[in-house]
Amino acid sequence: MFSTCLVCHRALGANDVIETFPVGRRLAFDEKTGRLWVVCKSCGHWNLSPLEERWEAIVECERLYRATKVRIATGNIGLATHSEGLDLIRIGKPLRPEFAAWRYGPRMVARRRKAALLAVGGAVATGVGGIVVVGAGIGIAGLLATSGFGIVLLQFGGVVFDKALEYRDYERVVAKVTDARGHKYRIQKKHLRLISLETDDSENGWRLALRHERGNLNLTGIEATLTASQVLAHLNKKGASKSVVHSAANSIANAGDSQQFIKNSVALRDRRRKAGLLLRENELDSFGLHYEERLAVEMAMHEDAERSAMQGELAALEQAWKNAEEIGSIADKMFE
Repeated sequence: MFSTCLVCHRALGANDVIETFPVGRRLAFDEKTGRLWVVCKSCGHWNLSPLEERWEAIVECERLYRATKVRIATGNIGLATHSEGLDLIRIGKPLRPEFAAWRYGPRMVARRRKAALLAVGGAVATGVGGIVVVGAGIGIAGLLATSGFGIVLLQFGGVVFDKALEYRDYERVVAKVTDARGHKYRIQKKHLRLISLETDDSENGWRLALRHERGNLNLTGIEATLTASQVLAHLNKKGASKSVVHSAANSIANAGDSQQFIKNSVALRDRRRKAGLLLRENELDSFGLHYEERLAVEMAMHEDAERSAMQGELAALEQAWKNAEEIGSIADKMFE
């Protein structure tokens, strides 16, 4: 078993993950053709492994790749990193995003539990000391000092304080964005219901229409994706059950990929807006989506952001694979 790169002669490193193939820190494998490469992290050369050392290792690579929680794929190339630091490059038809269900499941369920605890805590706080009655003889300065907030409800014969906490939460900053000129803006919770995804002639086919502290802003591309992810995380803060997450993930899978699902969701909002459904009292918000639909959009946004971040590396890997595959095919035929 070789341990140095055939081109630069530097050490390929070792891994403790693949028991039958402990060489290398970046492995590329093609289950269909039965090829396994060790990719040199120094020069990037793909070193084809001997035939007799491949098969068990390829099966183990596929199993580990499917078990990773963070992976990205485009076309014929998929990339994932094992918790021990081993990079796995999978060649072949990309997997459907069914992994999103168990990847996002724990996060959404944790949100749901947190929301339930906060709801119980809020009910107890209100029952014990959420209402403060102030005597009519206290002046405005004394009133503000007593409540600790500048917002109160005035009633005949006294003052009742029960909205200050809601107001403070309403003003809370949930995201920060920077426009093309470098100007920074804060998005507050009160702006959330004024934010929408809209059809656009940009490369992605949609834009994020924002309301912020000083006006309006339209974002496209990766900036729109990253900001939408932050905003949707707040809108979806009550979380979801595992079954709802599975259903949302299946919606993404049925669309083909995260990009197409986002486009479909934007188109769905357009249809509902034209039908006047966004103006009625129902479960739809400015995104024009029901809660489960919006949850799926958040998951798709996260997937799309990761895809964009890694797209350059995947393109380079695909070209390297094509070159290595051509050589590998010739080499393997010599032993047939």
